[in-house]
Amino acid sequence: MGLIRICVSVKIRMAMAKLTVSNHFTRSTASSPGPSTPPPPEPSWADETTDVHHLTDDTFQDFLSDKQHVLVMFYAPWCGHCKHAKPFYQEAAGKLKGEESRLLAAVDCSGQTGNTLRYGLKPSG
Repeated sequence: MGLIRICVSVKIRMAMAKLTVSNHFTRSTASSPGPSTPPPPEPSWADETTDVHHLTDDTFQDFLSDKQHVLVMFYAPWCGHCKHAKPFYQEAAGKLKGEESRLLAAVDCSGQTGNTLRYGLKPSG
């Protein structure tokens, strides 16, 4: 009798576990909203009105040769670190506005690959 009681108890526990797991998956899939839509593309930083000079492969050398001091930020629009640094870089460029001897510039590495390759920059993501 003890063996039958143990077997019945194990079968009931297994059935309860299956029911619990089944209910969990039914609830979690029923409440999920379905596939998410990707967010809309962000506007290009070069299209924004800022004091940062945006350089291309064609304008890079000429711009640097005419200026005494230029700090260039090579960035990728999708990079979280670049997105975080962007407002600080723009603020610094605003503070240097009017000083032609010290300028801040930026190069979009995803769109301007000539200088990116020339200076040995490689995407990390």
